[in-house]
Amino acid sequence: MVNYNLDINVEGKKFSVKYTPLKKEKEEYPDVDENKQPLTWVKGSATRGHWENSKGEVVAKRFKLIKNEARTAFSGRIKEANGILVPENEAGDLLTESNYLVLNEELYKYLKENEKAIKVGVYFGGNDSFKASRGYVYPDKNFKGYCRMSVGSGSASEVIGEKLAEFEEGKRLAEKLKQVELEASKINQVKVEDLI
Repeated sequence: MVNYNLDINVEGKKFSVKYTPLKKEKEEYPDVDENKQPLTWVKGSATRGHWENSKGEVVAKRFKLIKNEARTAFSGRIKEANGILVPENEAGDLLTESNYLVLNEELYKYLKENEKAIKVGVYFGGNDSFKASRGYVYPDKNFKGYCRMSVGSGSASEVIGEKLAEFEEGKRLAEKLKQVELEASKINQVKVEDLI
Protein backbone atom coordinates (compact mmCIF):
# COMPACT_ATOMS: atom_id res chain seq x y z
CA MET A 1 0.00 0.00 0.00
CA VAL A 2 1.36 3.38 -1.03
CA ASN A 3 0.73 6.29 1.30
CA TYR A 4 1.43 9.92 0.53
CA ASN A 5 1.64 12.75 3.05
CA LEU A 6 -0.23 16.00 2.58
CA ASP A 7 -0.68 19.04 4.82
CA ILE A 8 -4.04 20.74 4.36
CA ASN A 9 -4.42 24.29 5.68
CA VAL A 10 -7.92 25.65 6.09
CA GLU A 11 -9.16 28.57 8.18
CA GLY A 12 -5.97 28.73 10.24
CA LYS A 13 -5.91 25.01 11.02
CA LYS A 14 -3.40 22.54 9.68
CA PHE A 15 -4.30 18.93 9.04
CA SER A 16 -1.51 16.46 8.29
CA VAL A 17 -3.07 13.60 6.37
CA LYS A 18 -1.99 10.46 4.60
CA TYR A 19 -3.74 9.49 1.41
CA THR A 20 -3.64 6.44 -0.80
CA PRO A 21 -5.04 5.86 -4.27
CA LEU A 22 -8.34 4.01 -4.37
CA LYS A 23 -7.83 1.82 -7.38
CA LYS A 24 -9.42 -1.54 -7.92
CA GLU A 25 -7.16 -4.04 -9.61
CA LYS A 26 -8.71 -5.17 -12.85
CA GLU A 27 -9.75 -8.77 -12.90
CA GLU A 28 -7.88 -10.80 -15.50
CA TYR A 29 -9.60 -13.71 -17.17
CA PRO A 30 -7.62 -16.67 -18.56
CA ASP A 31 -7.35 -17.15 -22.33
CA VAL A 32 -9.05 -20.35 -23.51
CA ASP A 33 -10.26 -22.04 -26.69
CA GLU A 34 -13.93 -22.82 -27.37
CA ASN A 35 -13.60 -26.00 -25.26
CA LYS A 36 -12.36 -24.01 -22.21
CA GLN A 37 -8.81 -25.37 -22.63
CA PRO A 38 -6.02 -22.91 -21.68
CA LEU A 39 -4.13 -21.09 -24.41
CA THR A 40 -0.63 -19.66 -24.52
CA TRP A 41 0.61 -16.84 -26.72
CA VAL A 42 3.57 -17.73 -28.92
CA LYS A 43 5.55 -14.71 -30.05
CA GLY A 44 6.51 -14.57 -33.68
CA SER A 45 9.92 -13.45 -34.83
CA ALA A 46 9.57 -12.73 -38.54
CA THR A 47 5.89 -13.60 -38.52
CA ARG A 48 2.97 -12.57 -36.37
CA GLY A 49 2.47 -14.40 -33.06
CA HIS A 50 -0.39 -16.83 -32.48
CA TRP A 51 -2.37 -18.68 -29.82
CA GLU A 52 -1.69 -22.36 -29.12
CA ASN A 53 -3.54 -24.90 -27.02
CA SER A 54 -1.85 -27.40 -24.69
CA LYS A 55 -1.39 -29.85 -27.61
CA GLY A 56 0.61 -27.24 -29.56
CA GLU A 57 -2.14 -26.70 -32.11
CA VAL A 58 -2.64 -23.20 -33.46
CA VAL A 59 -6.00 -21.79 -32.41
CA ALA A 60 -7.67 -19.23 -34.66
CA LYS A 61 -10.13 -17.76 -32.15
CA ARG A 62 -9.42 -16.90 -28.53
CA PHE A 63 -12.01 -16.73 -25.77
CA LYS A 64 -11.92 -15.65 -22.13
CA LEU A 65 -13.03 -17.95 -19.31
CA ILE A 66 -15.63 -15.90 -17.43
CA LYS A 67 -17.83 -17.62 -14.84
CA ASN A 68 -16.62 -20.99 -16.19
CA GLU A 69 -17.91 -20.13 -19.66
CA ALA A 70 -15.86 -19.45 -22.81
CA ARG A 71 -16.93 -15.98 -23.94
CA THR A 72 -16.10 -13.95 -26.99
CA ALA A 73 -14.98 -10.35 -26.86
CA PHE A 74 -17.52 -7.57 -26.60
CA SER A 75 -17.97 -5.67 -29.82
CA GLY A 76 -19.48 -2.30 -30.52
CA ARG A 77 -21.35 -0.24 -27.98
CA ILE A 78 -24.08 -1.60 -25.79
CA LYS A 79 -27.48 -0.66 -27.19
CA GLU A 80 -29.79 -1.81 -24.40
CA ALA A 81 -29.28 -2.61 -20.74
CA ASN A 82 -31.54 -4.01 -18.06
CA GLY A 83 -31.17 -2.10 -14.83
CA ILE A 84 -32.34 -2.24 -11.26
CA LEU A 85 -33.34 0.64 -9.03
CA VAL A 86 -30.96 1.22 -6.13
CA PRO A 87 -30.63 3.97 -3.51
CA GLU A 88 -29.13 7.06 -5.11
CA ASN A 89 -26.18 7.15 -2.68
CA GLU A 90 -24.98 3.74 -3.94
CA ALA A 91 -23.72 5.50 -7.07
CA GLY A 92 -21.26 7.44 -4.89
CA ASP A 93 -19.47 4.19 -4.00
CA LEU A 94 -18.37 3.62 -7.59
CA LEU A 95 -14.73 4.23 -8.50
CA THR A 96 -15.50 6.18 -11.63
CA GLU A 97 -13.51 5.59 -14.80
CA SER A 98 -15.72 7.66 -17.11
CA ASN A 99 -18.79 9.88 -16.96
CA TYR A 100 -21.54 10.46 -19.49
CA LEU A 101 -24.33 12.99 -19.80
CA VAL A 102 -27.71 11.25 -20.08
CA LEU A 103 -30.41 13.16 -21.90
CA ASN A 104 -33.95 12.21 -20.89
CA GLU A 105 -36.05 14.64 -18.89
CA GLU A 106 -38.67 12.01 -18.03
CA LEU A 107 -35.99 9.71 -16.57
CA TYR A 108 -34.53 12.66 -14.63
CA LYS A 109 -37.93 13.44 -13.07
CA TYR A 110 -38.58 9.77 -12.25
CA LEU A 111 -35.23 9.27 -10.53
CA LYS A 112 -35.38 12.64 -8.77
CA GLU A 113 -38.88 12.03 -7.37
CA ASN A 114 -37.96 8.54 -6.13
CA GLU A 115 -34.46 9.52 -4.95
CA LYS A 116 -33.08 6.53 -6.83
CA ALA A 117 -30.37 5.64 -9.32
CA ILE A 118 -30.34 2.89 -11.93
CA LYS A 119 -27.56 0.31 -11.82
CA VAL A 120 -26.70 -1.25 -15.20
CA GLY A 121 -24.06 -3.49 -16.70
CA VAL A 122 -22.25 -1.83 -19.61
CA TYR A 123 -19.49 -2.58 -22.05
CA PHE A 124 -17.78 -0.60 -24.73
CA GLY A 125 -16.15 -3.06 -27.09
CA GLY A 126 -13.00 -2.40 -29.00
CA ASN A 127 -10.15 -4.49 -30.21
CA ASP A 128 -10.70 -7.82 -28.51
CA SER A 129 -12.24 -6.21 -25.43
CA PHE A 130 -13.46 -8.36 -22.55
CA LYS A 131 -14.03 -5.54 -20.08
CA ALA A 132 -17.48 -5.12 -18.65
CA SER A 133 -18.23 -2.41 -16.12
CA ARG A 134 -21.11 -1.30 -14.01
CA GLY A 135 -22.78 2.00 -14.51
CA TYR A 136 -25.10 4.16 -12.44
CA VAL A 137 -27.56 6.55 -14.02
CA TYR A 138 -28.61 9.22 -11.55
CA PRO A 139 -30.01 12.76 -11.54
CA ASP A 140 -27.20 15.28 -11.93
CA LYS A 141 -26.98 17.47 -8.84
CA ASN A 142 -25.51 20.44 -10.72
CA PHE A 143 -27.46 20.43 -13.99
CA LYS A 144 -31.19 20.31 -13.34
CA GLY A 145 -33.12 18.28 -15.86
CA TYR A 146 -30.21 16.05 -16.85
CA CYS A 147 -28.88 12.74 -15.64
CA ARG A 148 -25.35 11.48 -15.52
CA MET A 149 -24.03 7.96 -15.98
CA SER A 150 -20.86 7.08 -14.11
CA VAL A 151 -19.08 3.94 -15.27
CA GLY A 152 -16.43 1.96 -13.41
CA SER A 153 -15.42 -1.52 -12.36
CA GLY A 154 -14.60 -1.12 -8.68
CA SER A 155 -16.28 0.25 -5.61
CA ALA A 156 -14.68 2.49 -3.02
CA SER A 157 -16.03 0.37 -0.15
CA GLU A 158 -14.22 -2.74 -1.47
CA VAL A 159 -10.93 -0.93 -1.96
CA ILE A 160 -11.15 0.94 1.35
CA GLY A 161 -11.79 -2.38 3.11
CA GLU A 162 -8.71 -3.89 1.41
CA LYS A 163 -6.56 -0.84 2.25
CA LEU A 164 -7.67 -0.86 5.89
CA ALA A 165 -6.95 -4.59 6.11
CA GLU A 166 -3.44 -3.95 4.71
CA PHE A 167 -2.98 -1.08 7.16
CA GLU A 168 -4.13 -3.20 10.13
CA GLU A 169 -1.90 -6.08 9.00
CA GLY A 170 1.00 -3.61 8.75
CA LYS A 171 0.33 -2.34 12.29
CA ARG A 172 0.12 -5.93 13.58
CA LEU A 173 3.39 -6.83 11.86
CA ALA A 174 5.05 -3.69 13.25
CA GLU A 175 3.99 -4.69 16.77
CA LYS A 176 5.34 -8.18 16.17
CA LEU A 177 8.60 -6.72 14.88
CA LYS A 178 8.93 -4.56 18.02
CA GLN A 179 8.42 -7.64 20.17
CA VAL A 180 11.01 -9.62 18.18
CA GLU A 181 13.48 -6.73 18.47
CA LEU A 182 12.86 -6.55 22.22
CA GLU A 183 13.48 -10.29 22.59
CA ALA A 184 16.55 -10.01 20.35
CA SER A 185 17.91 -7.16 22.48
CA LYS A 186 17.62 -9.39 25.57
CA ILE A 187 19.33 -12.26 23.80
CA ASN A 188 22.06 -10.19 22.22
CA GLN A 189 23.23 -8.53 25.42
CA VAL A 190 26.40 -10.55 25.31
CA LYS A 191 28.54 -9.36 22.42
CA VAL A 192 30.96 -11.46 20.45
CA GLU A 193 33.80 -9.32 21.74
CA ASP A 194 32.90 -10.31 25.31
CA LEU A 195 33.33 -13.96 24.40
CA ILE A 196 36.86 -13.65 22.97
